[in-house]
Amino acid sequence: MEMVRARSDGTAIPTFGGRSKSELSSMPQDELERLIERIEVEMKQASKDLRFEDAARLRDEAAELRAEVLGAKLRNNPPRRLGAPDD
Repeated sequence: MEMVRARSDGTAIPTFGGRSKSELSSMPQDELERLIERIEVEMKQASKDLRFEDAARLRDEAAELRAEVLGAKLRNNPPRRLGAPDD
């Protein structure tokens, strides 16, 4: 799995599951969740293969994507304040 992609000027673009953050922001939530599952499968395989640095990188990638999914859920459905009147 790629961790970075090169821009046309040669600088690096961090990727998550081979996708840039801008690509992730337009992905449907269910597709993001499938991507997280795929990354976790790769992480477990890397650990079994004793590639612990790869497994740690994939773990961090999955955690960051989970935070993105949670943030999207909260933006689309913010929690109600206690005692707030119903609309």
